[in-house]
Amino acid sequence: VRTDASYVYEELVDDADAAEKIDQRRYRKRDRMLDAAYKVMPGLGKSGTIPRYEDDDEIAYYSDLTRPDRRFYVVTTASLPWMTGTAVNPLLRAAYLTRGRPKGAVTLVIPWLCNEEDRKKLYAKYDFQTPSDQEAHVREWLSSKAGMPKEADPETGLQILWYDSRYHPTFMSIFSVEDICKHIPDDKSDVCVLEEPEHLNWFRAEGDSWTKKFQFTVGIVHTNYKAYAGAQVGGTIAAPIIAEMSSLMVRAYCNKVIKLSPVLQTFCPEKEIVCNVHGVRGDFVSEGERRARCAAESGIDTSIVGTRAYFVGKILWAKGLDKLMHLEHFYRKTTGEYFAIDIVGDGPELEEIRRAYLGRSTANKALISYERGESSGFDFDMPKTIREFRRTPIPANFLGRREHYEFAHGNKYKIFINPSVTEVLCTTTAEALAMGKFAIIPAHPSNSFFLQFPNCLPYQNKLEFAANLRWALEHEPEPLSPELSHQFTWQAATDRFIAASAITMREERIRAKAKKSRIDDRIAAFHIAVSKGKRGDVVRALAGAGPVAQQSGKWKPYIDGIKGRVSDAIETVASFGQDYTFWLFVVLFSSILYALWTKNALFSPALGSIEL
Repeated sequence: VRTDASYVYEELVDDADAAEKIDQRRYRKRDRMLDAAYKVMPGLGKSGTIPRYEDDDEIAYYSDLTRPDRRFYVVTTASLPWMTGTAVNPLLRAAYLTRGRPKGAVTLVIPWLCNEEDRKKLYAKYDFQTPSDQEAHVREWLSSKAGMPKEADPETGLQILWYDSRYHPTFMSIFSVEDICKHIPDDKSDVCVLEEPEHLNWFRAEGDSWTKKFQFTVGIVHTNYKAYAGAQVGGTIAAPIIAEMSSLMVRAYCNKVIKLSPVLQTFCPEKEIVCNVHGVRGDFVSEGERRARCAAESGIDTSIVGTRAYFVGKILWAKGLDKLMHLEHFYRKTTGEYFAIDIVGDGPELEEIRRAYLGRSTANKALISYERGESSGFDFDMPKTIREFRRTPIPANFLGRREHYEFAHGNKYKIFINPSVTEVLCTTTAEALAMGKFAIIPAHPSNSFFLQFPNCLPYQNKLEFAANLRWALEHEPEPLSPELSHQFTWQAATDRFIAASAITMREERIRAKAKKSRIDDRIAAFHIAVSKGKRGDVVRALAGAGPVAQQSGKWKPYIDGIKGRVSDAIETVASFGQDYTFWLFVVLFSSILYALWTKNALFSPALGSIEL
């Protein structure tokens, strides 16, 4: 429509080719609309928006990680002996990256809890006094458990760098309390791999931007923080805030973003790719090969009598244990009995979940007391859920925290069940499949990688779950082919990581057309600016940083001064009391006598009137 309210098509009415010209104008308008959308979502892939060139599939030089001269810094948010995914997976990734590269080419950057109470709370029986003590434990685990002695040797393999950190009990996570980039020399800052880039930057201290410090920065997103925030009290408000903050952090500090599964939110469409870049240890794959050989040679009894399934994970309702209970009830309705399961893991809701499964009978209470080494007497306490009053206990054994391979290898188990849908990519599911076991899991985007394996039995509803479980009880897992077995190895995961990190020349042109790089730099500059000095401490405190809020050190003189003045005042009062104890006693005794006399004087008329 023109400014004079006439249509551009009016002038074409008398034209013989009017219809064709109108169509051409419509096509041009459609192209303009698609071009505008393509700037925001390059994944639309409209043909013709960006011309095809011969070098479209060539990899940009700065993103080519196959070059042997590259130096890697793998930065993560956790460390052994905390057996969490962000401690184990980055360690193994860094170890495999050292293969075929010169000494010192790969450095793992991990947190050192500088507060002793944090170390006791998180590492329990391990008493690390220095980072060197903990580094020795990490290298021992890498050598013995992961079977990588060469990579664990500091002279020939992986280098380890520590940064100061604190444990945040509310988030149940570790956060840095200093600028990590300052520990890395400028002449060695080539490739940076940020494991959980949003987590590393929420409460970061002032310092250089990762993309300015390094030639190339890759972010690997492990955790669905948006889903976790949404499940908490006030999650309706917290979830979108967490999602937006995470998107800003990932966009500002990464050149390429790898999402482990499509269940994660969209961070920056022009930078991200979905790819599983995790693997499992070699002993899991070896166990799968052994199980396949035994099944092929001698055959294993397929009787369902005494066969138990098992679950491995943190003992929380959010990890799918509520769904597992509903599946137990449905299976009992269809078959007449519960299915037996061993539940392995620990967590803050262990006692509540155990009671919900076993009920509150005297026998179960005695069993719990015996396992904990407590008195077997009956101690009544308030129930936390109505499920505790069940009459028929579910046949579930709670085995506590154990290493997955140590208790699950062999022929004792052949069925792994994991009903959780809050995971991004469940490592224990991959380990179970690698060992040649059935994995009964929900048909969910977080499990899309596992659907290619024949022993994966996905279900969409309770009926499909019951059918899958019954079928698994009566059959043996199919032996994995060498090609499928290789998909679980860390060597294959490293190859996927290098391929997913690469940026092609066509992607470079798409990014240039999107014109987002300048915006990303401004986001990073603003975030660093508000993180500086005392202002940064205040911003972090308001954002809920808690023990990691004060990072600048500029509040320390003021806080120490206040503590000193309070301490001096207490000492003054104490010394005055010691020097004038007698007179203080006299004043106190006189005050008491005066109060009693005043009370008698006030109430004596009233007492006299009563006597009359």
